[in-house]
Amino acid sequence: MLSTTHYPLVNSAILDSGSTIHIFNNIDRFSRFRHAEPGDFVLAGEGRVPVQGYGNVVIRAHGPRGSKFLRLNDVVFCENFPCNLVSLRQLRKRGYWWDNRPGYNCLREWNGALVCNLVDQHDQFVIEDLPPDISKTSFITRQHKLNSWTDRTSKVDARKWHLRLGHPGPQALEHLVNTTRGTRIKGPTTVECDDCAVSKISRQISRRPREVGHTPGERLAVDFHDLVRDWGGRTSVMLITDRWSGMIWDYYLADRHTGTLITALKDLFGLLERQYQLKPKVLECDNEIPNAGTVFEFLRTLHIKVEPSAPYTQAQNGGAEVSGKIIKNKARAMRAGARLPEDLWVEIYRAAVYLYNRTPRYTHNWRTPYDKFHTFLAHRDGIVVEDRKPYQAHLRVYGCKAFAMTREAKTKQQKKHRLNPRAWIGFLVGYQSTNIYRIWNPHTGVVVPTRDVIFNEDEHFNGDINQLKDDLLHIGRQELIDLLSEVEEPAVDHDVIVEEEPDGAHISQQNWESSPGEDEELEPGTGWEDPVLQAEVGDTGAEQSDGWLDHPTITDEGSGITGDADTGKGKPESDTRSQAEAGSDTRILSARTRQYATPVSLPPTALLSMTSGGDSGDLTEKGRLTFSSRLGPIEAWKAAFAAGPRLVVRGDQQLEPIHEETYAATLAGRSFRTLMAIAARFDLELIQYDAVNAFVNAKLDKPVFMRMPPGYRKPRTVLMLQKALYGLRESPLLWQKELTATLSELGFQPVPHEPCCMTKGGIIVFFYVDDIVLAYRKRREDVVQRITRALQNKYKLTGGSPLQWFLGIEIIRDREKKLLWLSQSDYIDKIANLADRTDLQHDVPMRREELLPYEELASLASIRRYQRKTGSILYAAVITRPDVAFAASRLARHNSNPGPEHHAAADRVLLYLKTTKTLALQFGGDDVFTVASDASFADNALDRKSSQAYVMRLFGGTVGWRANKQATVTTSTTEAELLALAQAAKEAMFVSRLIKQLGIHLDEERIQIQCDNQQTIQLVHKDIARLQTKLKHVNIHDHWLRQEAQRNRIKVEYRPTTDMIADGLTKALTRTTFRKFVNHIGLVDISDQLDNRHTRALNEEDLQHRIGALEL
Repeated sequence: MLSTTHYPLVNSAILDSGSTIHIFNNIDRFSRFRHAEPGDFVLAGEGRVPVQGYGNVVIRAHGPRGSKFLRLNDVVFCENFPCNLVSLRQLRKRGYWWDNRPGYNCLREWNGALVCNLVDQHDQFVIEDLPPDISKTSFITRQHKLNSWTDRTSKVDARKWHLRLGHPGPQALEHLVNTTRGTRIKGPTTVECDDCAVSKISRQISRRPREVGHTPGERLAVDFHDLVRDWGGRTSVMLITDRWSGMIWDYYLADRHTGTLITALKDLFGLLERQYQLKPKVLECDNEIPNAGTVFEFLRTLHIKVEPSAPYTQAQNGGAEVSGKIIKNKARAMRAGARLPEDLWVEIYRAAVYLYNRTPRYTHNWRTPYDKFHTFLAHRDGIVVEDRKPYQAHLRVYGCKAFAMTREAKTKQQKKHRLNPRAWIGFLVGYQSTNIYRIWNPHTGVVVPTRDVIFNEDEHFNGDINQLKDDLLHIGRQELIDLLSEVEEPAVDHDVIVEEEPDGAHISQQNWESSPGEDEELEPGTGWEDPVLQAEVGDTGAEQSDGWLDHPTITDEGSGITGDADTGKGKPESDTRSQAEAGSDTRILSARTRQYATPVSLPPTALLSMTSGGDSGDLTEKGRLTFSSRLGPIEAWKAAFAAGPRLVVRGDQQLEPIHEETYAATLAGRSFRTLMAIAARFDLELIQYDAVNAFVNAKLDKPVFMRMPPGYRKPRTVLMLQKALYGLRESPLLWQKELTATLSELGFQPVPHEPCCMTKGGIIVFFYVDDIVLAYRKRREDVVQRITRALQNKYKLTGGSPLQWFLGIEIIRDREKKLLWLSQSDYIDKIANLADRTDLQHDVPMRREELLPYEELASLASIRRYQRKTGSILYAAVITRPDVAFAASRLARHNSNPGPEHHAAADRVLLYLKTTKTLALQFGGDDVFTVASDASFADNALDRKSSQAYVMRLFGGTVGWRANKQATVTTSTTEAELLALAQAAKEAMFVSRLIKQLGIHLDEERIQIQCDNQQTIQLVHKDIARLQTKLKHVNIHDHWLRQEAQRNRIKVEYRPTTDMIADGLTKALTRTTFRKFVNHIGLVDISDQLDNRHTRALNEEDLQHRIGALEL
């Protein structure tokens, strides 16, 4: 190896496919440097290279349009290392890949956009080629340019950003920092706003969503809003929404004559074609267009398809109606908050659209419409950008007081009149670009665009114009100077390109006006209309941003060599760093002390001075107050305020324990189904309770200190917790120990095979965290009542009604027939919407053709979307829907790199579940415990491993199943069946012991296992049979099965393949055989029971509400 003084690439950055971390050798290149722990090293060949520290490094790459700065995070500093290494593995974690196809040598993003080109130097692929004698000062200059000297926007609290963006919803504020530029939020992202409450209440409308198109500009939706005539004679606004991106363009009309509408549409079509090279294909509209035939004929001449809604059915115009409603509500809230006169509605609507287009949307994965629209265009045109996030640092509280420089001061006229005021007082009513504001002068009634303006965001127009007429006449010079020095000047970022409006959006017509504002929008349904309070989440992971980034950021790895070491040190505090200051704000305090909020009830704690010694223990950095509920949206909103806030812990700020145990057992799904089968067979009562604030009942087993929550802090004072709080890592385990100890005191005995289940004289209690269920015969009611009272004396319990829901599973019973059903119909209704198309139906979950790996590289967005589909399918497959277990097993194999074929297969399973959502597992009917085992020999084309499965049925219901691929290759069908049989026997023995521990004694103690391979059965039971195989592991399973059969623990019986209940878990079946499999496995249609349940749940008040909603 060459020394660093002679190697020509010593200062260059080389792409290395073998390195797991970035390594650089010059400390002058590092920013945010932190020293390494003693003993940190990296392996290079057979030697160890010591690590001196970690930090960030900026490199200069060669992009398609010249040089481009890239920033690498958490780079290892190894002095005297021969060269600088950029890890390809770390780049791939962030969605970047190396395109080394013939004729290509570059780095690309997940969507194929070019990041930079690589240079072949000295037999290495070089990202940054620097001479070995380069001056160190160049690195220092680069650090200053991109880090400490860069202008950073000051932080303000969430309430101001709520007012700046025109009253968006709380979830939009949570995602604002990471989806825009120039945004820094201090404190919690949830605010309370009276203006939203009085402005956004509306009827709830349910509609089926229309298509959104495949590219921006393909489908447009038109909506009209009539308002009072303003000073310019305008009486209505036409909003045109791009269905794909959510972008809105607004036009202000003096009338709706045919010529006016056609002129406006021509202007928009010209803008889309000239500026963005987009041509609309479909125009959605309602019946608000007068003389629509002429307008439609004009559109047909442009070959644009028109999709009008039915007469008097505006809800069919979903895209425009939803966005139009949100714009109207946003404008109403903005006007209410700013106290502006009604005749300024054009300015208010224009600003509402401007801010609407800059607000993140839920349906776009919390991206803004501006970002989605312009990023697509940039990638289409080959422009290498990471994204087109809108710049937000220039936004101010809408309607706040503004001090605009006078014309004389701008032109430096009347220099000798130095004591005259240099500013006039107005109010912010809109934006013309990122550095030009629209200021309303209440004295003249004129709106003036100006750049030279400063703001006081804490003062607004009070609605009285006369009061402001003589303000400047009576204000003193020193008072004006003091006032101007107190307000914050808008930050100017010279590196940011000003986002000007396209000039093509203006035409000279006098009877209407088009707003050339930027393109952005808010998520329908995620605005302030549905005020469900959510806990503030401060994500401190690698993806969290503080709102100021060097663009583009290539990597953002965690600290440490392995990527996960030392997770408790050096963690950023994210946007909660200034919660103490925000919590003491009187406006936030007032939000916590409203009439409907009860006082905070703190758990047992001790106040300690931070200077008073005390025992050593964990210091959890933050505490916070949350509102939470498990009910529906409206009920949760009411219950949250009725119950008041709850004190929880920022567990992500807690030092991770090294030796302490924090794992808490939870009730297994198989155990739950076994308990339900027993309840159905013996007609047991099932009563459910919920432990309120369960964790707080458990005592801590070591000292834990916590800062008091925002708004309740005292100087130099912390809390020493005496009870477990939600958020602590050890809280679930402590609560489990507490509840188990209490039940033991009441005489319950633990069940060894299920730690979340205990028994006492025929009474069974099982629990999942704070959900507690008692199962018993009716004659044991008195004993259960005493047990319940004892529990209620120690814990606060709610409920006490028959079990109906457990972990999202619905329990329906027919006590007369001793039948019980487990259904996930409501859950399936939700996950079915994950499918790309929801208008299809399937009666089998999977095609018979095998899914093969995707040969290309899937995008990060595709991987996440696919994993969400398979994860949702998997939960149903392991709880109540064994009919999709085989499909879920096959789909999960492609989680790391799914292609279009895999997405289509996942959608097929989702749509099958939707079609058959009324199928439920049925329990009750017989008194036996049976097991079925099956295998499909060498059915996996890639590795020729076999698929195997088992099904266990107890008391007429399926309690356990599994479909998986065998770990090893077998050489015959008999060997594959033998391995599957061994797996089924082991799992069945576990369940058999669990049944006995629950006090259930079966007539047949031997486990009966069904198998469709007679040779395998002979190997187990016949004395002279011998397996001829050289596979040692298969021979071991054979001998074990023979041993268990000789001890009368298992009995293997033959069952034809046509009657094998496990057959559908090893292969894809035809429609006829699959229906038979569904019947065998115990899934029945309970449509009638579900309909009866919905009817019973619909009380008289709900019926009246629904009848009223029909507007009959």
